[in-house]
Amino acid sequence: KEHVHEPGDKKILIIPFAGFNSENTGIREREGLLAFGFVLPNIFILTKSNVADMRILSFDYIYVPGGDPFKLLSELQSLDLLDDIKRRVTEGTDYIGVSAGAMLATSNFEYAAQLEDNNFGFNKFDGLGLIDDCVVCHIDQLEKSAVLACKTSCPERKLLGIRNDEII
Repeated sequence: KEHVHEPGDKKILIIPFAGFNSENTGIREREGLLAFGFVLPNIFILTKSNVADMRILSFDYIYVPGGDPFKLLSELQSLDLLDDIKRRVTEGTDYIGVSAGAMLATSNFEYAAQLEDNNFGFNKFDGLGLIDDCVVCHIDQLEKSAVLACKTSCPERKLLGIRNDEII
């Protein structure tokens, strides 16, 4: 399998909905991907207005940056994209999730309510189900009580803590 550090002519879809301002997040992430070696014609930013176009295009990578995991889930549910993303990954598209995007990769991220305010009133926190672990990003910046609360809220699953200087 090819590695993301050799993007070449690979196509990547940015799903920037976890950020406060999705448009600015998409632009900022696109700049980072250009510096990483992707080329502009192969970087696509998902917006609410181009969802239909994005459903028919193919991508080598789906990149979901960080922000508010509950905002991300809300946006993806309202656009009915969760199953589409999961299908694409199952069919071979590589998934890159950062912070909230990493939480979305889990089967359920109810534990995130220990770290973030659930301003969207969710009572169902099903993610993509790509991994079963409880992913807790920025673990090196969290209070020990918050980490313990996450571990307590998902006792049957492994807690996968990721520091700011790590990726998996």
